[in-house]
Amino acid sequence: MRTAIAVTLAGLLIAACGRAPQAGPHAGDDVIFIAAGSSVVAFDVQSKTAVAQLPAGVASADWKHYYFGSGGVLADYNPMTGEAARSLPIPQGYALPVVTASGMPGGLSQNGRHLVLQAPNDGTSHFLVVDTSFTKAPLRIDIRGVFDFDAISNDGTRIYLIQRAGNGHYFVRDYVVGIGLDPNIIFDKTDGAAAMSGVRLTGVPSSDGVWLYSVYARKDQSAFVHELNLDAAIALCVDLTGPGYAADQKAMHWFLAMSGVSGRLLAVNGPLGVVTDMDAGTTAHIDGMRGGTSAVVTSDGRSLLIAGEGVRRLNASTLQVTATALESWNVTGLAASTGGKAIYAISDSGRVAALDPSGHVTMTLDSGLGYAGGLRGSAIFS
Repeated sequence: MRTAIAVTLAGLLIAACGRAPQAGPHAGDDVIFIAAGSSVVAFDVQSKTAVAQLPAGVASADWKHYYFGSGGVLADYNPMTGEAARSLPIPQGYALPVVTASGMPGGLSQNGRHLVLQAPNDGTSHFLVVDTSFTKAPLRIDIRGVFDFDAISNDGTRIYLIQRAGNGHYFVRDYVVGIGLDPNIIFDKTDGAAAMSGVRLTGVPSSDGVWLYSVYARKDQSAFVHELNLDAAIALCVDLTGPGYAADQKAMHWFLAMSGVSGRLLAVNGPLGVVTDMDAGTTAHIDGMRGGTSAVVTSDGRSLLIAGEGVRRLNASTLQVTATALESWNVTGLAASTGGKAIYAISDSGRVAALDPSGHVTMTLDSGLGYAGGLRGSAIFS
């Protein structure tokens, strides 16, 4: 596995950058993770070099671990080097579950201690719960019917599943490890409707892993945010403003951003020109942006940066635009550096920029990748 990755990476670097890999990354370097086709490339910003190529997997919150399962093996990679540090045999057919409309893999608890894999449904839904210490045998769960993975609690005792109900509707169910599927359906008691409908666009957990916030686009109604308490199996649904995607495809561009300082949750749709503060219940309108499927809150919680046709900086309290940058770029992704001193942006052509929290560009470079679909994250090499 390691040899194959090294050969592939060398080929990518020579083709894209015209040179062999340089030594690195070095301690303290910022490494950003760029989605490039079906792979994720780790790119050292300081040395301006791609240092690893990874399959489309799922990373722990601190980017110390990166998991990918295929062909009867679950591997735990060092995302900074692309080397498989550990591996675990798993039954054939199991892989990371897809959790967003864009095909992003998931399955990992917020604390990184538990990972759920899923096999194709054959009238029965098959799941595998892995303790990521790799010291215990995986737990296999089989449930009659059509279920898909939604989330897992930090302690690994509750697995939340989406049960397909036909006609585009579904139920959220709670599987309790050691007990089985709870016969009760999880739904917003204030709404009264047990069945939900919509396409899950993206999700973000609270920093403590207790809540999972997911934004869903609906065909004939506005999008909504599904707030699921993973410890207590409680759900709330909050409607957003705007049309359904049948009337306007811009409704498919909702994104969630959360402040690590205050835990404030912001729902952003750049093309529709809408930003909603989910805590305050207030909505602001900005000029619509082409693209716009990424947004981040700065580490101090004061600024919201939105990607699209350039980058716009909003005051996170007033939701008013205070700065614009990279107006000539089609920005496909944003990621905050671990230390919070920079926000990295990437264009669809693979150009990288660093912005300070006030939204001003401090650096630009060409990654040499030629195409980039977005940023998966950023971490400091240590």
